[in-house]
Amino acid sequence: MSDIKQQASARERLAEKIAKHAALVGRVEAIKRAQTELGKTIREARKAVEAAAATVDGAKEDVAQHLADEAMGRAGEPPLSQKDARAALAEAEDRRDDLLAASTALASELDATLNRATLSKLGLDTAKAAAVAESPEVARLIETYMAKWAEVIGMRRALEWLELRALGGQLGGRCEPELEDTPLVSSWQRAWSALEADAEAVLPG
Repeated sequence: MSDIKQQASARERLAEKIAKHAALVGRVEAIKRAQTELGKTIREARKAVEAAAATVDGAKEDVAQHLADEAMGRAGEPPLSQKDARAALAEAEDRRDDLLAASTALASELDATLNRATLSKLGLDTAKAAAVAESPEVARLIETYMAKWAEVIGMRRALEWLELRALGGQLGGRCEPELEDTPLVSSWQRAWSALEADAEAVLPG
């Protein structure tokens, strides 16, 4: 495989990994939103169960009072029966339990999706590293580095020789300068970050 085709293949694999990871991240966010909405619905369902339970407690007294009023010839519309009140409570409890089961299912799905997203991120990082390692920009950087390194080593050896014979300690350790991030390093760091979401991100050089 030619270098151009190999690089294109690496970029294509990276694009696939980016799309896969983005889809899983989107799925995680969708599940979390669903959990938030479901949590609200569960709170409402629990309140409905409490209200239905209170209705059951009051139904016995209401029925007793209605029967007493009926015996006195002053009964109005019959109240909710205890049977109907208990049926309404059972229905409210069933809905609450169904919602709780759905919440458990969502939690399991979130855990599974997070695990898949973690693995997909590892795959993305691997594909990103391959795309960079196989790039002509890195090849040129290595070539330039090796050429300049030979030149630097030559200058360093000359300075070390002169240090002993002519400079008398003037260098003072300056043959080992402190290195900080350079514009080149920063540009590669930016490109590396860009490849997280864009398989066609341009590399320095």
